[in-house]
Amino acid sequence: MSELVTTFIPISYVFMLGDSVHATIGGIMRGLDRQRLVLFLNILAFWILAIPVGSLLTFVGNAGIAPGMWWGYVIGIYSEGIVGVTALKNQVSWEEEALKAAKCVSALSSYFQGESLVVNVKRPQNPSS
Repeated sequence: MSELVTTFIPISYVFMLGDSVHATIGGIMRGLDRQRLVLFLNILAFWILAIPVGSLLTFVGNAGIAPGMWWGYVIGIYSEGIVGVTALKNQVSWEEEALKAAKCVSALSSYFQGESLVVNVKRPQNPSS
């Protein structure tokens, strides 16, 4: 059991670093209304790369089921991170996105102008009193 734990700690560390990039890119893409790109990145990372590479490492490379599959996931998630960061860098006009955000904030602030953002909640009357 301790051998399995010592095998998994480095793999999980490397995987978690890649997963943090994956989660950040996914959140940014969703915020930019590019959910379809997130879907394609996930298909690329997990179905096209992680599972086949993990299967090869596990069954052909004799790495064992647990380490082989997890190293496949590491390769998939880092590949997704590289493609995602490249897409954010090259395909997003940040000036345009900033203008969209400013228009949204401006519309919300004019809607709530003069109103308090605190919602007054009426408590239901106690029927027993």
